[in-house]
This record gives sequence, C-alpha cells and structure tokens, in this order.
Amino acid sequence: MNGPRDWQIDVYGDGDSYIAVDHESGDTVGAFVNEGGGWWRVRMPSGTVRGMWVRPGTDEPWREIVHRMIGA
Repeated sequence: MNGPRDWQIDVYGDGDSYIAVDHESGDTVGAFVNEGGGWWRVRMPSGTVRGMWVRPGTDEPWREIVHRMIGA
C-alpha cells in the first residue's frame, strides 16, 4: 500500500491484529488490534495509542486504519 509521497507500507496480519512496516527501512510504522464492534486499538507512528472506529463489515478495515494512521 502506498501513502503520502508514495511511501510504501507493508501490512501483515491475521484479521484481528496487524503490523504496518515501512517497506524500505523495515521500521515498524504502527500496529493495531481489533477490539470488536468496529473499534480498533491503534499504536500510532509516534507511539501513542488511540482508538479508531471502522464500520463493521468494511472490506479490508486495515487499509482504512493505515490511511488514517499515516495521515494519507
């Protein structure tokens, strides 16, 4: 997935937990866990943790979270 300035982010996960990694450096960009009911616990690139809501049933909710997480 590409973000601002064609920043390529690789996302690995199992449906309930994910990690987003900078493709070039291998650095972790963020991580997020499904808490149910559309709520996700997200560790932002800055290290802060916040909740994000994504409409339940959204195809590829991880994509929406990564876009919001990196400010795309």
